[in-house]
Amino acid sequence: MKNGQIQLNDLKLMWRVVACVIVSQLIGGAVGLFVSMHYAAFMNFWLGGAMGTLPGFLVGLAWQFKSVPARRTWIVPVGFIGLIAVMLTGMVFGFVLPWVRGEMQRLDDLRHLRASDIAQIDVYDCDSDIPNIHNTETRIASITDSAAIAAFVTGAADVKGYSPNHPRVLHEWYVLITGTSRREYTLQVTSDRRGSITGNFVEVGDDATYMSSHGSFESAGLRAWMGKYVTTRDTPAR
Repeated sequence: MKNGQIQLNDLKLMWRVVACVIVSQLIGGAVGLFVSMHYAAFMNFWLGGAMGTLPGFLVGLAWQFKSVPARRTWIVPVGFIGLIAVMLTGMVFGFVLPWVRGEMQRLDDLRHLRASDIAQIDVYDCDSDIPNIHNTETRIASITDSAAIAAFVTGAADVKGYSPNHPRVLHEWYVLITGTSRREYTLQVTSDRRGSITGNFVEVGDDATYMSSHGSFESAGLRAWMGKYVTTRDTPAR
């Protein structure tokens, strides 16, 4: 190992560790696809592979200790790989996995909304990156009608996960639902999803100075609901 970089000679000395890590990652990726913790296949494969990194390293390390007694020749590069494996595992269990579980829980919550959970639906026109819920001029609908609320619940039943790839947003709205709990979404008409509407699970600060996003979704039912109860046409691009 030279200047913090693993050289070809290092790989020749520790190929057992590298092989075990790669095999374990592939097995973990396959398990991740089977278990399917997320709606995106790539994320499932990545999660499984990342979780398999540390076990693969430990198996490879045991093999390396048994096969190559001269530890001074390989201990530093192997230790470097071990550090990466530990950091990757910590990132998965400390950040990525909780985020995935939270996003899937939000999707499930939206799909299984009940009309009794909703007292009011407020829709704001997003004329800026952060909607100001204290500015009533940007509120374009305030819905308490039971039929409209029931229609929202019906429309949301087809919600599925969505991984946006820089779509052109034609218009965006911020939706605030109050009732048994506070639920916040942004809904967008985009150039690549003409038959449906896309959205994000968001949280807007009370002082309207920040907005955090917690996953994305897509729904044809909510597109129909927006067209019937909020706007009858696509708003031109800003």
